Amino acid sequence: MKIEIYACRFGAGHMKAAEFLQSQLSEYETEIFDVPKEVFPGVASLIYRVYGNMMKSQSLLLQCFLSLDRNKDKIVPRLDFLEECFFKWMDKKALPDVFIASYSMVAYLLSRYKEQRRLNIPLVTCLTDFSPHTMWINPKTDLYLVPSSFTADKLILAGVPRTKVLICGLGENPVVEKKQSRYLRILVSGGGLGLIPKEKNFYRDLKTCYGGEIRVICGRNKRLYHRLKNARIPGIQVYGFVNNMPEHLAWADVIVGKAGGLSTFEAIQSETPILYTAPFLPQEERNAEFICQNKIGAPLWSPFSFTEYDEEKEKNLNLLRENMKQIKEELHPEDLKAWIEQVA
Repeated sequence: MKIEIYACRFGAGHMKAAEFLQSQLSEYETEIFDVPKEVFPGVASLIYRVYGNMMKSQSLLLQCFLSLDRNKDKIVPRLDFLEECFFKWMDKKALPDVFIASYSMVAYLLSRYKEQRRLNIPLVTCLTDFSPHTMWINPKTDLYLVPSSFTADKLILAGVPRTKVLICGLGENPVVEKKQSRYLRILVSGGGLGLIPKEKNFYRDLKTCYGGEIRVICGRNKRLYHRLKNARIPGIQVYGFVNNMPEHLAWADVIVGKAGGLSTFEAIQSETPILYTAPFLPQEERNAEFICQNKIGAPLWSPFSFTEYDEEKEKNLNLLRENMKQIKEELHPEDLKAWIEQVA
């Protein structure tokens, strides 16, 4: 059986989800496609570079671009050129037995392709955010993979049949053992692009307010890495891009950063409560809603703070960790294989 997984690198979560699915389906012949790289080979690197620069600057242009996901009816009429290019690429290659998409725009394009070419190939959409927007939901999608029951409820409320939803998560479910510490251990991370505050006073204030030990992961943001490294702020260790994020999460008592889909799920996996910075993008606002509603974290600088790390604060942390464990218990990634065997 041939399974093709369609992803992108607009944020680490889409490709990480694709790689997780590939590992889950290793008994089949699977292949991951970076769609912008395949459809626009000559300019894909430029597209990603521009996107990365916009993310780092958090420009108004980026906010306007990403807010389009709230207005599917407005954006769809403008996708003719993209749809034409995608269809030409798809027409040139052999078709698989199953389509899987881990990016909303690709899920839309695959649904359109199935409709226009009158295909019966199953289409699976893997959501990488906790609260779906309209581009994720498409008429020719046969199955939705979601990271939580909260997400499943949102889809059902939007009209997706419950039989089309599997709660699978976005990665493995490790056994977590947190080592006790006298001091609060804080991990600050902004993903691969290092999208965390650049002001040195932010980290000084974090140290003053929360105390304890602090690790800052700057990802590929070299300018931020050198800025903080040269500042030599006491009690703060600075890292660049790391390949051992699970180890850092296992060390931490709390994580401070953006409310991204993948970063939120990684925090849940490691049972590390989240203190999120002010949301800038639409999907961050929706993920923040999930974090607060499920009581697995809170906004940074909120009353949920640790100016004195005592037994009461540790009790509160444990309550948040228990809520994370409950979310993990909902996940059944093995159900995907059973579904594929039935329909493909």
